[in-house]
Amino acid sequence: MNSYLNIILMVVAISALLIVVMWFSNYRIRQQANMRYQQGIDWLQQLRKLLTSVQQHRGLTNGYLNGDDSAKIRIAELQRQISQVIAKLNQQGQWIKRSERWSSIQDHWARLSTNYINHQASYALEQHNRLVMNVLHLIEDCAEQHHLQELQLTSNQPAEELWKSTLFNAEYIGQARALGTGVAASAHCGSVERIRLKYLHSKLEEYQLSVATSQIKGKLSPLLSSMEANVMVSHPSIKPADYFALATEALDTVLVGFDQGLEQLNRQIKTT
Repeated sequence: MNSYLNIILMVVAISALLIVVMWFSNYRIRQQANMRYQQGIDWLQQLRKLLTSVQQHRGLTNGYLNGDDSAKIRIAELQRQISQVIAKLNQQGQWIKRSERWSSIQDHWARLSTNYINHQASYALEQHNRLVMNVLHLIEDCAEQHHLQELQLTSNQPAEELWKSTLFNAEYIGQARALGTGVAASAHCGSVERIRLKYLHSKLEEYQLSVATSQIKGKLSPLLSSMEANVMVSHPSIKPADYFALATEALDTVLVGFDQGLEQLNRQIKTT
């Protein structure tokens, strides 16, 4: 009888030990996953700053190269800011240093920031577009490699909408801002510019119809109206700085949604 009882007690003890070991193992796995998520979000927050600054640089330089001399001081300040963001990213950790795309972005920025003034406006704009797209793809790389696609904003809204949808819709605004600022600065909208602006206008109309928040809709409406009435015409009638500011208001409103989404993910991680 004692032998039978001892066996039962041993089985219970082993089972309890296994439960404890499994609990600690699962806890450690969750902690490691949360740490990885947190690191990914931290990277995205810094990369978003880089993205925004490069987008602004694109718009201001296109205005400057098309005749808006007043943009020169702001361009110089932006270049200092971008250099600071790049330096901070390089100091943040090892992940980005292993990225070939990041090396390409740094090389491209070094050339573009130094030589944009020697290029035609259309060429500088295209180079900026390529650089911005590379930053967007780096953001996607970061999210994927830190498994952020495993997270949810809501039960029917995956976190990846932030970097696969929100940022790319913001980029349509960024391109419309850059191209329209150049058109306003030159006081002329050629056929090529008009075609590209019409395309961007249509993409932004689609986005306005699909987006849920009234804040974004409210900022897109005046931008779309201005593009149509003041920019996509033979003789644009808006100052480049005014158009740039109008587009920036719409762009910033979209980016606020991105930032809030990241903060929401942060809160979720800290409560699990």
